[in-house]
Amino acid sequence: MNDDNDKQRAELQTRLKAKIWCSIENQVKEELQTMNSGSTRITVSNKFINSLMELCYLQLDNLGSDLERFAHHAGRETITQEDMMLFLRKTPILQEMVSDITTDE
Repeated sequence: MNDDNDKQRAELQTRLKAKIWCSIENQVKEELQTMNSGSTRITVSNKFINSLMELCYLQLDNLGSDLERFAHHAGRETITQEDMMLFLRKTPILQEMVSDITTDE
């Protein structure tokens, strides 16, 4: 049964990384279109996009772990906005942005 969980986790991780790759690739292409004006031509390699994807994946994994710990410490199984605000406590600008987004909903 543990092997099934490991296989399922590896498959999920592969699919998530593929989606992050596509998202990053699209964002990079959009940025390059605005940056590549006139005689300036900036290109990026697949290796660069892959490195950026791995960095984002690790950051998201750490974020998820921290949010789970905050919820668990509060005696909850569900992650709430308060957990996110606690995570962002050292970056007030991001706290404000998240707060504005959730207020608009």
